Amino acid sequence: MMSSVCVSDEYLEEVENLKEIFDGDDDFIVNKNIVEAVVKPEPKETDCYVCSTLKIEVSDAYPDCSAKVTIRNPRGLSPNDAQMLQELVNDVAVDMEGSAAIFQLIEETKTFLQEHNNPSTHCSICLEDLGEDQPPLIKTPCYHFFHNECIARHFYFWRTDPQVDLNAKLYQNARRRTNSDKEAHALILEEKAKEPIPCPVCRFGIKDENALDVKWQHLPPYTSHDCKASDIVLSCEMKQAQIQRKELFERQKEHNGINTNVTANSK
Repeated sequence: MMSSVCVSDEYLEEVENLKEIFDGDDDFIVNKNIVEAVVKPEPKETDCYVCSTLKIEVSDAYPDCSAKVTIRNPRGLSPNDAQMLQELVNDVAVDMEGSAAIFQLIEETKTFLQEHNNPSTHCSICLEDLGEDQPPLIKTPCYHFFHNECIARHFYFWRTDPQVDLNAKLYQNARRRTNSDKEAHALILEEKAKEPIPCPVCRFGIKDENALDVKWQHLPPYTSHDCKASDIVLSCEMKQAQIQRKELFERQKEHNGINTNVTANSK
């Protein structure tokens, strides 16, 4: 299996033991000299607010030479927490030099995530706090947090407005198959209804069954009286928040946290 990459017998034995522990879990993948594990705190279901992928790469000198460890897709963690986690696993890898380290790296990551297993403090759309006195909190499968009303409005626009996320190829195809713009828009909505809705932050495809608590179907449409451009005033706080969101986007893109497909993989 690993004939093209020279690895030690200790590594092979360690990987086999870990496969038994993970018991065929898709969150644990071995590709020659690279191990990738999606690590979550316990419990893994309703109370899980953070997760991260741990990429561990070893050389033929492992375990006498420490593994190279990279934190990928740190979901739900602040940039500072993600950096702290990276520094932690780097230190563990160095400290474990000379010994099998992969299991310990996974366990240390799990412990860190457990200690930081808290929901985001702000809505990723309106940027307001998600405090106890705020509207209900919605967590997406990609670990982003929203007020129910905010994410519901995003769902509403994506499902009812044919021009949201409209690309030229889709429109041209619909227009060739119909006799008017109105018919083309109706066809586009039919096609979009078959697709998951992209997360407004990372573009991960959110399936309807993963968002049953998002009540968007009965939202009234906006009218011209609901939002007037002349009434919108960007405060200094809002401008600063825009800068922070741009910086966050660039960090997410740097760490492979952005899915650039309009219709993203929903696995």
